[in-house]
Amino acid sequence: MAAATVARRRRERSPTTPIASVDEQEQPSSTIVAAPPKCDSKKEELTLDERLCAVCLTEKVEVMLLPCRHAVLCKGCAVIVQRVDAGSRGERQGQGMGDGRCPICRERIMGVVQGTFEEDYVRLVTAAEARLEWVQGSAYEGMYNHIKPLMLTGALSAAGSFACFVLLPPPVSLVTGVALAGTAFVVGYLPWFATTAGAFEAENLSSAQGSSLRLFSREDLSRPVTCFAKATMIAVAAPVAATVFFAPYVCYAYVLRPLSRYVLYGSIRGTCFSFVYIVRPACKAFAWMCVKTCQGFKIAASALYDYILKPLGKGIAWTCVKTWQGLGLAARALYDYVLAPTGCAISTAAKALFSYVLLPCGRGFWAAITASASVVAKGVMYASQLTWTYVLSPAGHVACRAVEMLGHFILDYVLVPIVRATHVMWHDALVPLGRGLWAAMCASGRCLAVGARAL
Repeated sequence: MAAATVARRRRERSPTTPIASVDEQEQPSSTIVAAPPKCDSKKEELTLDERLCAVCLTEKVEVMLLPCRHAVLCKGCAVIVQRVDAGSRGERQGQGMGDGRCPICRERIMGVVQGTFEEDYVRLVTAAEARLEWVQGSAYEGMYNHIKPLMLTGALSAAGSFACFVLLPPPVSLVTGVALAGTAFVVGYLPWFATTAGAFEAENLSSAQGSSLRLFSREDLSRPVTCFAKATMIAVAAPVAATVFFAPYVCYAYVLRPLSRYVLYGSIRGTCFSFVYIVRPACKAFAWMCVKTCQGFKIAASALYDYILKPLGKGIAWTCVKTWQGLGLAARALYDYVLAPTGCAISTAAKALFSYVLLPCGRGFWAAITASASVVAKGVMYASQLTWTYVLSPAGHVACRAVEMLGHFILDYVLVPIVRATHVMWHDALVPLGRGLWAAMCASGRCLAVGARAL
């Protein structure tokens, strides 16, 4: 059984030597294995074509040893190492024969596989199968350490199942009895079978290495009663043991275990093979493709910048500079040969226009305005004199005469009768008023006469 073999190997290991895991595998010497040692300096890894045989150191590695899966030998050395004949070790080596063990781990060689194998694939397979064996050994040890509680639980489940089949009605007894029987089989029988098979295989292994096991010793043969009792017990226990243990063990050892071993180890090797030879190369190819794509993009971008954008930018800059310089020269030439002469001509024309046109015209216009103003002033003065002499003065005299006549008329025909009437009627009041009014009117008349005369 694989669990017993693993347990035996663990007992043979030193206490400080842990079982190899996926991340921690025993590393062979760099002088034998082709894998390069780890160091601080960056060295290129050895390729498959550079890996040489660990024995002859001349031929390429073409063989992988089983079950340890160390790929360190060529075909010829593998044949020599596999030869195992009678005689001492020195005699075998003197005759060019091996001891049938791996030169790396000293494990017995059970078979070889020809081909080229990467060290990573061998390490992965070794680590995965070592982890699987460690799990099997741990499960075996766990069952072996707790076999009594498990067997007690299985026995109680079996007793309960039997009681259900005997005491309960058929539907309930069928369901409950089958459940308890399955529990007894899984919890009690399978751990007992596993530990018993492991102990049986370990006993057979120790018997094969040491002395053979005898059912009847010489002392038993000298005692007929004991010999008969043993024979009777063997005759009674043999059918039960054959039914309970040996028949399932034969089915397990020659059918289930090889099949499960082939399936598990085949799936492990297939997974490792897929990872090492398919997934990882595909990932490396994809990474290489990505790197090359990025490098291609970088080269294309650099080429685009160096041969297109940079010359185009330089051309645009040169064009802008030259255009600006041309515009500056054109503006300077326009100023020097067009605007400045035109300004000078316009200034000269303006001076000439002012000196020979506007100034004489202004002077003539001012003389005309002055002459017209004097003529108009003289005409207005003469007209005012004529108006005063022939219009205003006679009109003033006529007005004064008319006012005087009006005053006399008012005095004679209005005021005197009124005065007289008022003098008669209001002698004490109107007379002074009439006199004052008369005096005022007389003064007014005189003023009007004086004004008329003055006009």
